[in-house]
Amino acid sequence: MIPGSFLIYLDMTVVNVALPAFREQFGLDLGGLQWIISIYVLAMGVSTPLSGFLADVWGVRTTLVAGLGAFVIGSVLAGLAPGLGVLLAGRAFQGIGGGLASPLASAQLLRAFPPSERGVAFGVFGLVLIVAPATGPLVGGWFVDAGQWRWAFLINIPVGALGVYLSSRHLVDARAKRRPAFDALGALTCTVGCGALLYGSSLAGSLGWGDPATVLFFAIGAACVAVFVPHELWNTKAPLLDLRLYRSGTFASSSSLGHISVVALFGAEFLYPIYLQMLRGLSGVASGAILLPIALGAGLAMPLAGKLYDRVGPRFVVALGYALLVFNSWQMSQLDAATSTRWLVALSAVRGVAIGLTAQSTFASAMSVVAPEAAPRATALITCTRYVVQAMAVPLLATVASTRLSHPIPWAHVHAAAGDTGVLGLCDAMRATTATMDAACTESLRGLSRAYRATCGFAIVGLAVAVFLPGWPGEWPVLQPISRRVARR
Repeated sequence: MIPGSFLIYLDMTVVNVALPAFREQFGLDLGGLQWIISIYVLAMGVSTPLSGFLADVWGVRTTLVAGLGAFVIGSVLAGLAPGLGVLLAGRAFQGIGGGLASPLASAQLLRAFPPSERGVAFGVFGLVLIVAPATGPLVGGWFVDAGQWRWAFLINIPVGALGVYLSSRHLVDARAKRRPAFDALGALTCTVGCGALLYGSSLAGSLGWGDPATVLFFAIGAACVAVFVPHELWNTKAPLLDLRLYRSGTFASSSSLGHISVVALFGAEFLYPIYLQMLRGLSGVASGAILLPIALGAGLAMPLAGKLYDRVGPRFVVALGYALLVFNSWQMSQLDAATSTRWLVALSAVRGVAIGLTAQSTFASAMSVVAPEAAPRATALITCTRYVVQAMAVPLLATVASTRLSHPIPWAHVHAAAGDTGVLGLCDAMRATTATMDAACTESLRGLSRAYRATCGFAIVGLAVAVFLPGWPGEWPVLQPISRRVARR
């Protein structure tokens, strides 16, 4: 599961630093560049709800392998794309494959490990979810700086093929005892609704929230959700996404915390590379190096978080993670044009530790009340809703960051100031150029500060919710591994 899952989450960020290369290669404007990212998230959001149903029909292993196969095909198309159309088709195939495979990897873990060991299992597996997106900018930056952006996709082929081989040979297959009925209305309203919300979010990032097209697609999404929710709760015996799981307080609070972390953590991740590259003028590799401690911090924290989760429950672990996130987000809101590289690296490391403590602990807590046979539907529900929240958080924070930006950013002057010596950021170039650049830099930094203060607010809400999770200092049913309890008797 690890090779395929690594590729799926790596591709969420690896292309971000390659956008200038795409613009130069295909002559794209901002709208075309945005679609390279949006089509991937859109395809994942549409296909994820179907993964649970297909797993019940085909089996978990077969569906997971099919998803990885589609991802590899998409990587071939994107890596060899002669134009934007083929590139977008490849990204769509990657998204469909990722949407089918990623929820089922977590479902397999739930089946493979007893409750007393799931914290450690999810902690180790969660490294993939953190390391992959965090190393994406570094890998992509290295290929872009070498003039080989196509390898950002082509490198997926051998690793993806290895994932297909290992999954088909070693994963235990499982499917529903009886073939479930297909929830046609649920599938239609969920697919159209998620697609409309995701597409509306992508339009909001480029056209604005009040644009008629944005409002139209959000209205379509809202109408579909208004039909989907009561239908899934009361009108079908085989729901596509089992919303009845939210009747459990633990599942509802834990999954909600996961959604808050998506906004506070991942929703703001796109702001950091913008600050490093566009404002400070760092290269793709240098930016990736500063972002890498996020992965390292998470890599150190996540296995420890898993062990603590098994012993004391989610309350202490998640609350500690959100406390760190409150501190980190506030410090990120104080960034300026002269913030030292050492402090940026330290902030990245703290952010990684916060991710390591919260991301998989909230997921494991939600899944702790789910029966193994319901795992595919539950993971599809959590994953699908997180994609939608993440897709809406990015343009929302982008709007917060760009509000009151009265001066158009004079990128032509920045590039002219850089000349042939390299790339200068807006806040570097302004020191030797015009007052307009000075004002644009100042307002851009203020916008960045507003966005990070907003994520700090979400983190405070998450901390308040986390203290109501089960676990120490209250009771936790699995205080130590079962084997140890048996040994002491």
